[in-house]
Amino acid sequence: MQARVGVRAARARVSRRRAQVLFEEEVRRLCDTFEQQFHYSVFFAYQRLREQEIRNIMWIAECVAQDQKIRINDGIVFLF
Repeated sequence: MQARVGVRAARARVSRRRAQVLFEEEVRRLCDTFEQQFHYSVFFAYQRLREQEIRNIMWIAECVAQDQKIRINDGIVFLF
């Protein structure tokens, strides 16, 4: 029983880290969009970056609400 809980926790950490890496890559690509000539993808990138900013704020709010202030930097994807 104890081993199963440990395996589940490890899988959850790996899954959470994988999602974090994907968010970071998405933000990097969206920021690169602003380096190119003007086109409509800039508006899409701006919208997606705003969504990421909202996810960051929600993460911070949840960490503060659960008194886990040490873990705030674990879930934030820096935009610029």
